[in-house]
Amino acid sequence: TFEAMAGTPTTHNLYFASGGSEFIVDIVTEYVPSATATRTYTSSFNKVKSGQYIAPTTDPIVKDVAPTCGPARKATDVSGATFVETVTTLNGTYVKTAAVPASGTVGQPGYKPAVPEVLGPTYQCSYSGGHDVEVGGYSDTWTQTSTFDYMKIVKAQVWKLNRSKVNGMTELLETDEVSATITQGSPNVFSNIAKANTSAAGRLRYSNEADQHDHVVWLEGDSDNR
Repeated sequence: TFEAMAGTPTTHNLYFASGGSEFIVDIVTEYVPSATATRTYTSSFNKVKSGQYIAPTTDPIVKDVAPTCGPARKATDVSGATFVETVTTLNGTYVKTAAVPASGTVGQPGYKPAVPEVLGPTYQCSYSGGHDVEVGGYSDTWTQTSTFDYMKIVKAQVWKLNRSKVNGMTELLETDEVSATITQGSPNVFSNIAKANTSAAGRLRYSNEADQHDHVVWLEGDSDNR
């Protein structure tokens, strides 16, 4: 690096660069007071099985002698509400001795009359369970309205610096004016003029959940089981 501009001589080529990455923006704006924007919020919970739910079940079948059933089960949800099931005994029969048909001829030697089947009782404890319902799944929606002032861009013009010059270079270059022309690196120019007073259109930005713009949805997970 040579400080040729400060008086340090050099035999190397000097380069002058100016413009190319510079531009001027000329805009016309309109002051807009008391604009409003409305944002919607939704909070949702998933449905869950009730905390009072009890799965129904039965005990094994018992023959001949009635069993003593277990106590009724109960379940309590987070609010303290309790459900108590019903216990009943299911009655049935089974074949203790199979029927035997008659054999031979009535009145003749060796005749054997038919023997009917013998049935015995069966018992089975049944526990009803119950309260098989889903609870929760609540959803709440509300809105928030903001009031603000803004400057509306009515017209925008971007001026790119194509050429530039520097004077006072006579002693170095034997000329008082040096010009430079852009050879590459034209600036990228873009703009967004919002068409609506919304975050999605770009009129305003919210600090909370900025990516959700004008409708925020919170999935809160499972409800409680009451």
